[in-house]
Formats: sequence, C-alpha cells, structure tokens
Amino acid sequence: MNESVAQVDDYVALYRQAFERFGAMALWNKRLLDAPTSGDALATARSLRIEGNLDARRLAERIEQACGSAMGAPFRIINPRSGSWATATD
Repeated sequence: MNESVAQVDDYVALYRQAFERFGAMALWNKRLLDAPTSGDALATARSLRIEGNLDARRLAERIEQACGSAMGAPFRIINPRSGSWATATD
C-alpha cells in the first residue's frame, strides 16, 4: 500500500474514532461525514480540544499529526493561550 494512502486512512480512522469515543461529549454539534477531508478532521480536532477532556485532547493531537502528514507538511498546533498556529519541532 502506498504511504500517502495509508496516511489518508489514518486521519479518517482517527476522525471516526473521535466520534465513537467523544461524540456526545465533545462533538455534539458536529455531523459524522462518510468521506471527511483533512479540513473536516482538523475542525473535529479543534472541537475535541475545546469541548473534550484530556483523552480527547490527545486524540486531537494525533488527528493533527495525521492531517499534517497527509498534506505533506509539518504538523501544526494551536497555542491555546495566544490562539496562533505553531509548527511542532520533534
């Protein structure tokens, strides 16, 4: 299997996992899509960060990493204090 296809499947799988685990708690105002884009997954990750608990935030980080990999870019996170984007350096 091609690496880019595996990465796409990864963020889609994480997106679905977010709805299974945190749908009622953190994604109450979102709808599960059959074919989510990376943008849809990132919007879901943002909701997990805002509405969810610590486990939801960890899943949000994994979704952001998967989306960054699928788009061929370094993954970026939102600084919760300033609201600005920052590129993670691992």
